[in-house]
Amino acid sequence: MAEKIEKIVAKLPRMKDVNKVAGLAELRLAEGDATFVADLGIALNEKYGAEGDSLWQYRSLFGTLLRLLTVTPGQEIIEQGLRLAATTESSKRSQSRHVASLLASSHPPQDLAVVFAGGSFACACL
Repeated sequence: MAEKIEKIVAKLPRMKDVNKVAGLAELRLAEGDATFVADLGIALNEKYGAEGDSLWQYRSLFGTLLRLLTVTPGQEIIEQGLRLAATTESSKRSQSRHVASLLASSHPPQDLAVVFAGGSFACACL
């Protein structure tokens, strides 16, 4: 899994279209592999986080991954979304409000118990 993520991350700036990678993330999520989606987002942020705002491929793909992990139902998926958001929170301060909005608008309150049990970022985002 890590090798595939490394290849995607390395090729990102040369991609003319990120839809294929976004489709792969959707497929992996549908197969129950939310960890792959979060790991891909974390790897992207580690490589391009500082310069990511000027790299449209990063902005597009990272936004898609974060959205997938925050609006898709499922406890594990929500946990992976919080993991991704917490990992990147220091470089994207306004992100916590965006994550909170996506979670609150996409899940019933009982499904968000993990947010309040999770830790400082998880609680702070809501």
